[in-house]
Amino acid sequence: MYSHNQVAPKSPRRPSVPFTPEQDKILFDQYAHATIHDLIAQIKRPAQDIFKRANRLGLKKATKAKPVKEYTEWEDNLLKKEYGKMPITELARQLDVSGNTVLVRAFQLGLIGNGYKISLKETLTHDPRNVLLMKAWV
Repeated sequence: MYSHNQVAPKSPRRPSVPFTPEQDKILFDQYAHATIHDLIAQIKRPAQDIFKRANRLGLKKATKAKPVKEYTEWEDNLLKKEYGKMPITELARQLDVSGNTVLVRAFQLGLIGNGYKISLKETLTHDPRNVLLMKAWV
C-alpha cells in the first residue's frame, strides 16, 4: 500500500499502432452507418481507437432525417384559401401539423413574401417552439 505522500506508478500506455490503409477504408466506407460493434469486429480495434481515428479523419455518424411531409392538393388549397383569415393554430389543428409547419408551407406556397410581417401574438402564445422561425421572418 502507498502512504499519503507516495504516488502510485502510472500504468504504462499501450503503444500506439497506426491504422492500416485497409482499416481506414473500412472507416471511410462504413463509419456513417455501421454500428460500433460491427466496426470493432471488422477492424479489430477498441471502440475508443475507432472513435479517435474517425474524428481525426473528419468522419461523422449519419443523422436520421425527418420524413418530409407530402401535402395533398386539399391541404394546399385550404392554406391558400384560409391563410391570413384563419388563426395559424386553427389551420395547424385542421392539418394535424405544428404552427411552424403551417408557416413553412405558407412560405413555400408564396403566401408569405418579402416584407410580409407575421403576427406573433397569436402563434407564440400557443406554441413557443415557433419563436426561432418567427424571429427569422419579422
